[in-house]
Amino acid sequence: MIGGPKFLAIASLALALVQPARAQQTQPWTDAQRLLSDCSGPMDSPGYNSCIDYIEGIKDILNYLSERGAAGVRFPCPPSAITLGQLHDVVVTFIRSNPQYYNIAAAPVVYAALVSAFPCRSR
Repeated sequence: MIGGPKFLAIASLALALVQPARAQQTQPWTDAQRLLSDCSGPMDSPGYNSCIDYIEGIKDILNYLSERGAAGVRFPCPPSAITLGQLHDVVVTFIRSNPQYYNIAAAPVVYAALVSAFPCRSR
């Protein structure tokens, strides 16, 4: 669905990666504290579903950029069998462990959580 949370997450990250100066001038769709609040709600609640969609959107854009060989970007390398629930847990744990990120845009915080939890191994 164009315009939904997943689309906005993808667009936000793509804009931040492609045009960092311009992206910093725009208001983020959500910050890390709001994402944590949504992610902490009951499963199947609107906030929880928004959280899962947001995380999945960030994961999808990272996969897209990785497959196209975006230069100068460090990508996470999660196991192929990882579930959205596991990604949710990684992001929630990261945000709770880093309250200094509460008031910044959620997209780079989700990115940092994934890169931190799933670093790529040298080949």
